[in-house]
Amino acid sequence: MDLNKIGLITYHAAYNYGSVLQAFATRKALQNTTDAKVDTLNYRLQEQSNFYALYRFKYGIKTTIKDLGQIPIQSQRKRRAREFERFIKERLGVTRRMTEPSEVAKMWGSYNTLVSGSDQVWNKNSLELRHADWKYMDPYLLKGFPGRKISYASSIGDMSDSDLSRIIPAVQEFEYVSMREEASARTMGKLLGRPISAVIDPTFLLTKDEWVEKLELSIPSSDKYILYYSLSGVPPVLSDKKILLSLAKERDCKVKVVTPFVYLLRGSVFETCAGLSPEEFLQLILGADLVVTDSYHGTALAVNFEKPFYCLCEHGGAEYRKTDLINRLGLNTRILFRQEMRENEPDISGNKVDFEEARSKLTNLRQKSYEYLRLAIR
Repeated sequence: MDLNKIGLITYHAAYNYGSVLQAFATRKALQNTTDAKVDTLNYRLQEQSNFYALYRFKYGIKTTIKDLGQIPIQSQRKRRAREFERFIKERLGVTRRMTEPSEVAKMWGSYNTLVSGSDQVWNKNSLELRHADWKYMDPYLLKGFPGRKISYASSIGDMSDSDLSRIIPAVQEFEYVSMREEASARTMGKLLGRPISAVIDPTFLLTKDEWVEKLELSIPSSDKYILYYSLSGVPPVLSDKKILLSLAKERDCKVKVVTPFVYLLRGSVFETCAGLSPEEFLQLILGADLVVTDSYHGTALAVNFEKPFYCLCEHGGAEYRKTDLINRLGLNTRILFRQEMRENEPDISGNKVDFEEARSKLTNLRQKSYEYLRLAIR
């Protein structure tokens, strides 16, 4: 056991910008907090690899048709996959690759402290775990690890009470537990019978300047554009087209599109950006005149970089993850509910956002979150 070595386990290998960037930020924050070497445990269950394959044939005919519809941008998607693998290898300090919980358990002896989180590592309904057996969540719950167990900004998403009851015995063994959302912290606190901290998403632990420095981001170009970043399905993307066209006309600029269904938005206004590396994605946010997104991390990064933004939400479901974040920072006027957009023309005039209050709250939350990490890793 190396007493000066910390292991981090999180969703670090999905071909999803939020996943790899939160993993990068969590590791950097840990390095900012301790002199210990920080490894990212390279746990990549096969189900995750299946889900992010170029063409998926095991999730039903609709998924297959959607993937085949992306044949025109196949070369960009292949480049994107290569860039993600490069980022994971070069930026995340990963161990050898493991696909089974038993392989991960064999590494427990290399560490005296393990950190689980951030992201939806405790959500059985997450894309990574939805179709996998329950045992594949065990490494994220640090089952069988004898040392200090810490969670940072773990999220339970929309887990039911019944499902939560299955993970509570393992979570009880954590010395320090923190959740990403205040609602999740309250829920977990009741189930565990102790106060649970609500800390900020790790992408906020790095300031804008730190992101630019640590990833050697280039200065954005002077081109004016709207960035549309969506992780939703076909109907929401199609319904967003109207507001995107309206925003582009108002600002007299193009819309750069980052979405799995980029092929749905065609025309002279839209520019396909399907092959971006994580660094290039961040540069797009840095240079955007406006960010329109339904992504949690797309919203978080826009706020952190103080870019004008709109957060697109559906009513109900797991949307509280985004609305919790936005309300905590006093930016709830930037939420647009899609159902209301379908029924009424939303007021999207104006491009300015007053980040003064959000900046103050974010500074305070960042400080408290680092205090939690320092106390937990002491």
